[in-house]
Formats: sequence, structure tokens, C-alpha cells
Amino acid sequence: MPQVRKLSIRNVKSSRPGVTLLELIIVMALMSLIIATGAQFLSMYDRTLAHHELEHMYSLSMYLQRRAVIEHRTLELVFNQENNSYSWLDSSHQFARPVTYGILDAVKGPPSHPEKIVLNPISFIHRKLVFFPDGSISAGTIYVIDTHKSCLYALTCGISQVALLRQYRYDNGTWHALLS
Repeated sequence: MPQVRKLSIRNVKSSRPGVTLLELIIVMALMSLIIATGAQFLSMYDRTLAHHELEHMYSLSMYLQRRAVIEHRTLELVFNQENNSYSWLDSSHQFARPVTYGILDAVKGPPSHPEKIVLNPISFIHRKLVFFPDGSISAGTIYVIDTHKSCLYALTCGISQVALLRQYRYDNGTWHALLS
């Protein structure tokens, strides 16, 4: 009687080199995971840069306000929307690449009383934030957004007897005041 050999998967080898379907699925799943993690990181990076630019503008504004009082003269912070920059005295600053002046669709403002849809990312007259010798500041709002439109920030000075700059972040349809 002839002997019967048992065949197992381990003993059978393919004569064709290549990858199995299972190996291909595993590699594709790992690549998807890496890409998804990278996309989340870039979104967080853009949000951080936009917040940093707002902080820089806020700090500079506080400096210019104090300097205007000390020197008893009017100073200006001039916004250039086309170049994504702003200038003061003999200096200027350009936003980091993913940050720009801008707004989201149907966002209402100003952040302290959001009643009207915002149409312009810079509401200061002549695109200038003016600091007066008495410590007052011209009224208006600047909206800063990342190019992917994943976050929106605002720097605002309302009409009041006390000149106070405030920072806001727009999340889930509402404005949130940021601590300075």
C-alpha cells in the first residue's frame, strides 16, 4: 500500500515570489495610520502657529500702547492684508506661512457681541491700529486664520473709556476669550 503524505501549509512553498494579500492589507493599514496621525499633527501645528501670531500681535500692541504714553505721541500698527504682514515704526513682521488674515464663512462678530456676519478680516479704520498719547486705542478687530481654515483667532479693542485689547478663539460656533 502506498504511503500518503500529509501536506501542510508550512511544507508548501510558492514558486512565485511576492507578497500575500494579508501582508498587503497590514502594510496599507499601517500607512493609513501614519498618514492620519501626520494630518492631525499638521492641523495642531497650524493652530499653534496662528495662536502664536495672535500672541505676537497682542504683545506688540501692548508695547506700542505703553510707548505712545511714555513718548507722548501717536503710534500706529499698520496691517497689510495682501502680504500677510504688519508694520510699526521702522519694523515689520510677516505671518508664518500657514497663517493669514481671514474669516470663516458665516462667522458673526465682533467676538464680544457677535451679532453681524463678519465681512472683512480687518475692521480698524484704514487698516491701522492707532495708539494715542492718553493711552487710548482705536476700536476694531483683526481676524487671523490658518490657510486650512481649521482655526480662527481675533484681536479686538472695543469702544469704551478703558482701552483694553482682548484675544479670542472661535470654536464650535462660539467665541471664547483667551487669557492674556
